[in-house]
Amino acid sequence: MTVPDNKTHNLSIEDWQQVKSVFNQLSDLSFDQAAIQVDLLCKTATHIKPAVLQMLSVYQSSADETITPLQSAASIIVNHTMLKPSDLFGKYTIVKSIGTGGMGQVYLAQRNDEVIQEVAIKVLNQGAMDEQSQLRFDIERRILASLEHPNIARLIDAGTEANRAYYVMEYIDGIAIDQYCQTKQLNLKARLDLFQKICAAVSHAHNNLVVHRDLKPGNILVTDKGGVKLLDFGIAKPLEILPGTEQIHETVIGTAALTPQYAAPEQINGDAITVSCDIYVLGLLLYQMLTEQHALNLVGKTWGEIEASIKQQMPTLPSKLLSKNTNSDKNKSTPVNSSSWAKQLKGDLDAIVSHALKKEPSERYASVQEMAADVQRYLHHEPLQIKQSQTGYRLKKTLRRHWLPITALSTVFTILSASSFFIWQQSKTIKQERDVAEEVTTFLVDTFKSADPTQTLGTKITAEDILKQGVNQVNLQANNAVVKNRLLKTLGEVYLNLSEFDQAEALFDQYIEGVGSAGLDDEVDLLRAKLLNSLGDNDKAYQQIKALNQQLGSKTTLAFDLSILEAKVLLAIGQDQKAKKLSLDLVEQTKEQYGEASFLYAKALINEAKISSEKGNAEKTLTTMLTAKTIIETHFSERKVILADVYNRIARLYRTLLDFDRSLTYTEQAHNMAVKIFGKDNLQVAFYEHTLGNAKSRLQKYNDAINHYQSALNVKKKYLGDNSPKLASGYYSIAAVMSGYLGATKESLDYYAKAFSLLSGKSGRYENNLQIMRVEYTAALIELERIDEAKTLLLEMQAYFDKKQRIARLNLSAVNSYIAYALIKENNYNEAAKLLKGSIGVLRDRLGKNDIILIRAEKNHNYLKNKGYF
Repeated sequence: MTVPDNKTHNLSIEDWQQVKSVFNQLSDLSFDQAAIQVDLLCKTATHIKPAVLQMLSVYQSSADETITPLQSAASIIVNHTMLKPSDLFGKYTIVKSIGTGGMGQVYLAQRNDEVIQEVAIKVLNQGAMDEQSQLRFDIERRILASLEHPNIARLIDAGTEANRAYYVMEYIDGIAIDQYCQTKQLNLKARLDLFQKICAAVSHAHNNLVVHRDLKPGNILVTDKGGVKLLDFGIAKPLEILPGTEQIHETVIGTAALTPQYAAPEQINGDAITVSCDIYVLGLLLYQMLTEQHALNLVGKTWGEIEASIKQQMPTLPSKLLSKNTNSDKNKSTPVNSSSWAKQLKGDLDAIVSHALKKEPSERYASVQEMAADVQRYLHHEPLQIKQSQTGYRLKKTLRRHWLPITALSTVFTILSASSFFIWQQSKTIKQERDVAEEVTTFLVDTFKSADPTQTLGTKITAEDILKQGVNQVNLQANNAVVKNRLLKTLGEVYLNLSEFDQAEALFDQYIEGVGSAGLDDEVDLLRAKLLNSLGDNDKAYQQIKALNQQLGSKTTLAFDLSILEAKVLLAIGQDQKAKKLSLDLVEQTKEQYGEASFLYAKALINEAKISSEKGNAEKTLTTMLTAKTIIETHFSERKVILADVYNRIARLYRTLLDFDRSLTYTEQAHNMAVKIFGKDNLQVAFYEHTLGNAKSRLQKYNDAINHYQSALNVKKKYLGDNSPKLASGYYSIAAVMSGYLGATKESLDYYAKAFSLLSGKSGRYENNLQIMRVEYTAALIELERIDEAKTLLLEMQAYFDKKQRIARLNLSAVNSYIAYALIKENNYNEAAKLLKGSIGVLRDRLGKNDIILIRAEKNHNYLKNKGYF
């Protein structure tokens, strides 16, 4: 029976409700059977009959058509007034029609004004010019305007022409992703890499509170160069109501906006639409990319059968589907029909797809990032997050990652008895894991007993004491070599993070002695490179980094951290341009691979800001760091620790730019956040407390500053003991405020002495800290007329900072200004003027007007000027 070509777009809302009622009664019948009944059901409302027949025809003939509210299958019901090639549409010339999406027709067009550009224009159908449709079209335009991502088609322009709403997108010269996989005969890894790019785009939309709801292959194009672009947000759903769109009806004709072949159960049920909807459809898409077949075969089914399949039928596992088809379709040339392909899908990829296709939204992946992360784990032969609780499975993954030594060993024994060896090896490995766990537990219990007041008889125990006890326990109790080496590595990393470099080095040396050079792993090599950097041995650190770069290959988890360390080391050895390029490359790589809303992109920006900061470009650094802050605040607000660190770094940058009020604001934010996370009596909070003292000092609140310094010192002593180098900055800061601003110069000497005693003889960065602290100390000596003593120290510091050249320019200028100060005291005005002339410009540029070094320099400059030396 032929469906009449009647216009249906003039039906009222009440008419559509009646269409819905009739359609629901007929949807389970075949089209011919429904056609017999439609006259009876439309007897009193013959004007709705064409709409019912059109809907029945669409639902029962095409599961791949997008169906939107107020229309039955988009352009099929609405009578189009098509634009034709060469038609002018505003400043665009129509080239051809390239498709239908949502409620509009899409055209390839050429821009005609001063810009020559190929674009895609989506024009709202004239048959959908009612208020509801126009509002929905406006939502689509607003959604696109809010999404900036390399894998999402970009919005260029929008407006109204000849009373027809439209928007203009970048034109993507590509093919649907399923066709691309087939025609290029992509291998499994290439398909999964493409899928991860799709996930990055969808995740970006979710982070902007948008659910796409129509992730079919035709809406995901791939260019010849392999670039992926997600488009057509025509039925996308904002997860928050946009202003002016409160009255849009989600369903009018009995179904939500959807494409049946790519619809989630909740879309069919009319349930709430969340990000889980897109996760389900990503599961369908991944299924199709892996098998080149639909997860559910809906072709030729009635709407009732389609509903039942989507809501109830679980798809055949991808690997089983391919195994079944391998024998029946041997002539097909695509790689997905080989038995080896089916074996690769079996297990983890089956699990990923099945988990995404759970019928209950709450049982699927919680986010697209989680799904993409499991795909990444599969590619790296790591255990999936959804299967972490399965001990045997994790063991199998461990064996897979260390396949080479295990294969060599098992080959020898397989000749003797393959099956018995496998059983024995399995049981032995499981027993070893259990023994390791028990020994680690015993180690932890015995170590932390040292903090028990009943064991220590009231003696104060610090975190440093507990760590020392841990090292002793390792050497006394760890009989299992695997346990001992694992604990040595962990304790070494803890000491490294605490900047206790000598202890860290000793533990890493002990670890190396235990495992031998052949037993070293990439993680330990990275830690040793970090240690060498911290000790100031950057040439050796760089050699280790280069070797590790060759070892790592595609192990991206460590490679990211290694790249950050490499940039830092390059800067330290004077290869500024290489450091800058590497940090910028890392930003671009993470942006391309993970998107601008990703955590790794934010970390790459932070790293790039650190490199820029070291090069003295504070303004650009601040912009970069503020961008990272926005990303973390918007998308990863739960990462409070790193957010507090970002606030603290922004505070330092504002201090460098002499904006002390903003510096204090961010310092207080960092401190307050740290207190909320850890509580006030915490080591990490103590470091922020000290920074708060610095901020108060810059604003001339000197007594407040000393109180913050002292409070931080008290907490540090509690955790680190009385002899930790980490206390030196507290003593020094108190001394500097006392001698520089409060006139208590003599009283400050004891504090200086305590600071220096904690740093003397230390290697690495402590040497630099010691030299910087001595600068202000020499001013105190000069104030107390201990000129010779001050000059001896100043000349030592002058030589030290002169070697560092550019990166120590401020410190060298400060030293020279204080040598000039000492020379003035000795009436050597000529030499004093030369030194002051060369240093005061730097001090004026880099220090605030309330800084004591600049205050003294200006005072001495004016003194010499009055004597005619300037």
